[in-house]
Amino acid sequence: CLGDLQHRLFCRTWLSGGINGYLTPPGAIGKPPHVDDHDVLVLQQDGAKSWLLLDTATREVAAEVVLNAGDVLYLPQGVPHHARAHSDGGQPSLHLAVGLHRSPMSWAS
Repeated sequence: CLGDLQHRLFCRTWLSGGINGYLTPPGAIGKPPHVDDHDVLVLQQDGAKSWLLLDTATREVAAEVVLNAGDVLYLPQGVPHHARAHSDGGQPSLHLAVGLHRSPMSWAS
């Protein structure tokens, strides 16, 4: 199923990338704050997770987005972020991260 998703997505968009799964225990942070060098589509599969989007200059929280099962979040490359699984309900949180590597966009003058 994931292999089909990856094949269809990257063949149809002419982009490259990969799909990673993250199973995070209740209340835990999966990865410390970081910046990806590619765009990411977050596909929340189970449980809930709060995504903290950080200001690029101060690294202070600029926005918080809560994802529940079935929600999707687009993270452009270069946006500092991290996520924390919700602890209510005592269940872990599972999301798929679809990394999209693309050429930098440019405007013709």
